[in-house]
This record gives sequence, structure tokens and C-alpha cells, in this order.
Amino acid sequence: VCNASACTGVDVPVNGSVSYTVTAQVTALVSSQATVSNTASVLGAQCTAANPCSDTDTDNLRTPASLTVTKTNGVSQLAEGATTTYTVTITNTGGTSVANVQWTDTPSLLTVNHIALTAAGSQSVAGVCTTTGCTGITLAAGESVSYAVDAVVTGAKGATASNTASVVGGDGCTSAAPCTSTDSDLIVAVPVVNRA
Repeated sequence: VCNASACTGVDVPVNGSVSYTVTAQVTALVSSQATVSNTASVLGAQCTAANPCSDTDTDNLRTPASLTVTKTNGVSQLAEGATTTYTVTITNTGGTSVANVQWTDTPSLLTVNHIALTAAGSQSVAGVCTTTGCTGITLAAGESVSYAVDAVVTGAKGATASNTASVVGGDGCTSAAPCTSTDSDLIVAVPVVNRA
């Protein structure tokens, strides 16, 4: 019979074994300790209360994956019909890796023509990209991936073109509340070139 802290009345056959699965939740804080452990102690036969048979599993404690995202094209104005390239960088500031990260590109008064990887950490995976974003990304602890988003301005002067990267994955970036970064630029008239 088992409860949350022990099992009693266990019969182990000669030269046999009995296995149990223990499901536990980590309650320690990284700021207070570096490891967590779990010990199983057995009583019976030669395993006595004074000298139980025991085994301990110890694991390093790490912070959960935590993602941040930035997006910029490095300018504050775009000319009508101009092309521009945004850099999207997703960083895992946590202590564990995270898989199945995805980000969606949402343009306004822009048409995105191409998205491509430009840099990735040595233990990270860039995923697969289309003109609407990238999926299947794996980010190792402390690493980043960066992408170039090539777009053309479709809005008229006086309006504001914007482009938003929305990230889902890791700790705190959910489909209901994704982590986002938006770059906005005023659209201006194409400069007139005077030729003498």
C-alpha cells in the first residue's frame, strides 16, 4: 500500500524486484540552493531502522527557460515603396533549454518577402521559416537565434508601418499572451533627386 511518503507491505520475490514511479514537484528556489535530491530508504531483512538500505538521486537546480524577443530595422522612417530588413532576436535567459518555440511575423502596411536565419547559438536549432514566421525552434540555456525579415513598404506617406514578432514557448510566452516586440516607422515621401 502506497501513499505520498511511503509504501508498506511490499513482497519482493527471491532474485526479483519491485519498481515504483515517484512523481514530484520541485519546490526549491534557485536563489536558495543549487541541487535537489530524493532518497528512498528500505526496511526489511538486513535493512534495519538503524541502518536502512537507501539510494539518493540528486539533480542540479536550474531556472526554467525564459524567452525575450527584440525586433528592429534600425531606422525611424521609411520611404514609400522602400525595402527594409528587420532583425528578430529571440534569447533564452533561463537555465534550461526549450523546444517547440515559434514566432509569428505580423506586418502592417508592409509585405514580407523573405525570412531567414542569420545567427544561432551552438546548441540551438533555428527551425523552419516561411514569410509568416518560424516554427520548431529549440533554444539552449543562455543562447539566442536571430532572423532577417525582408519587407517592402506598401503604405502611403503619413501613415505608420509596423512589424510585430510574437513568440510562444518557454516560461511566460503563451499562445494567449505571447511575448512580443514591435518596430514602427513613419512612412515618408520618396526623396526627390534634383539633377542639374
